[in-house]
Amino acid sequence: MSKQKRLYLVLLVLVSVVGVEAFSQGRAADHDVIKPYPGSTLIADYYVHKNHETTEMPVTEKDTTTNKSIAGEYWELTYEIRDANGDADPSISGSEIAANYCNAAREKGGTVLYNQDDVVTFTVPADDGGVYWGYLEAFTGKYSLWIVREKPLETKLQFGAEQMKQELDKAGRVAVYGINFDVNKAFLKAGSEKVIAEMVKLMLQNPELRVEIQGHTDSTGTAERNLELSKERASTVKSFMLLYGIAPERLETSGHGDTAPLESNDTEAGRAKNRRVELVKRG
Repeated sequence: MSKQKRLYLVLLVLVSVVGVEAFSQGRAADHDVIKPYPGSTLIADYYVHKNHETTEMPVTEKDTTTNKSIAGEYWELTYEIRDANGDADPSISGSEIAANYCNAAREKGGTVLYNQDDVVTFTVPADDGGVYWGYLEAFTGKYSLWIVREKPLETKLQFGAEQMKQELDKAGRVAVYGINFDVNKAFLKAGSEKVIAEMVKLMLQNPELRVEIQGHTDSTGTAERNLELSKERASTVKSFMLLYGIAPERLETSGHGDTAPLESNDTEAGRAKNRRVELVKRG
């Protein structure tokens, strides 16, 4: 959605008390994770909170900007930074507000996915593996935020050691899910060890087997970072398998970033399918 159209919609809400009453749910409050610019005042009459909503946010990937549909718990928040007279402070520019949110998102381990003309799309990781998406439109002394909390896809261990072996014999490779990492990092999340234990079991039951551990990401973030991250994650998995006594010469690693998606990256379900570790039979 364009900045002009967003602003027009906001103005419609501002002048329509009926509209505010129809869409506002719950008491107005700052967001628990994405905090306001210092000194900001939340305009309570225009606060919107819905249990579920789908909205579009601009995202730049590989020098191309597209709108991505994001669905989940939803907030709209409008803020004003007031001067001593109670007016929008003319000394606080939209660029300053936008830069503040970009820096804050990165400090929390998130990613800035779009940043142009004081309009920003960013992500911030949630504690449970989900993601907060934020869309900001900033002006002199005031700004609006649209926030969507995308829940993590619930995944189950699809393959034990025997199923992995069957798939390797049939296709020469197997996609493994349930090995989860912190957002934009190569640190394993709790529960991943159960899946890695099945991979170790596979190697122990088949002492002649050699595999390549491949890391794959979704398209969130830059291609360069995704490639680097996928290599780091594959190496992390190998390191854990070595702790279980698997000989290092039986394990190769590689990272492929977002270059081999299994499904579209336009939905959370697709992105979750693309974030994976693959075992590829070697030798």
